[in-house]
Amino acid sequence: MKAWFSAAELAGLPGLPGSARGVQIRAKRAGWKARPRKGRGGGFEYHAEALAVEARVALGIELVNGASDRSAVADSRAAQARSDAARKRAALQVVAELKGQVRSVIDALEGMVTMLDRLEGGLRKGGLAGGNDDPQGYAENIAEHGSS
Repeated sequence: MKAWFSAAELAGLPGLPGSARGVQIRAKRAGWKARPRKGRGGGFEYHAEALAVEARVALGIELVNGASDRSAVADSRAAQARSDAARKRAALQVVAELKGQVRSVIDALEGMVTMLDRLEGGLRKGGLAGGNDDPQGYAENIAEHGSS
């Protein structure tokens, strides 16, 4: 199992700075166990034992240093599961609210279609579509016979 990580690999993990440079600065200040990095670019690699439990969990490292570490990993995983469940509940609530809003829009559109159907029916009965090109006559027809 991998135990050494570059600053770029560690950047952005829980509890660590978001940039490789930030990780390097923290590692130097905290005196993390480091070794020269092999390969192109040089720099250092940092041992996982210096990382916070959350960062090690994010890397998928099994902690075998003792029960307290295993308990911390379990607590961290449980907290993450609770957080995930809360986010899912919030997302479902938003979806339910949106469904209600969409239903209201659909109801309004159906009402508009009904009104247009009535208007079209009125036009066919004796309005403009029935051969009467007089808008005043159409209005009188609606007033006399109603819109449907």
